[in-house]
Amino acid sequence: ADGSRSLLKEFLGAEARAIGERELAVYRHLEEAAGGAPDLSVGTLCGHMISDEAFETRGFREAWEASFGLAVPPPAAGRLWLIFRWVPLRTIGGFARVEQPPAGLAGLFDWGAAQARRE
Repeated sequence: ADGSRSLLKEFLGAEARAIGERELAVYRHLEEAAGGAPDLSVGTLCGHMISDEAFETRGFREAWEASFGLAVPPPAAGRLWLIFRWVPLRTIGGFARVEQPPAGLAGLFDWGAAQARRE
């Protein structure tokens, strides 16, 4: 354990598992095309796993309940998990405040004049 944080995504049920398997295939394709782990703004896949019977043990379930309470049910064996490098949540407040001129047809209209006419 090097102290780094990870984001775990669990895919519940057959339909969700198919989505997870597709996401894993896309990340593998991107990694192959990049010749290594690509630097993606959507996250860096570190690995994946299928949860095993250890997730069904009493000790695991007690530790889960102590950490998360009863509101979050513990994961079950046989589920697909994708493991990503942790990236803190980035809110809109973190983006640079740069004026962006209207693009396309928006620049053809004088929205201020239209608003003044309505008032």
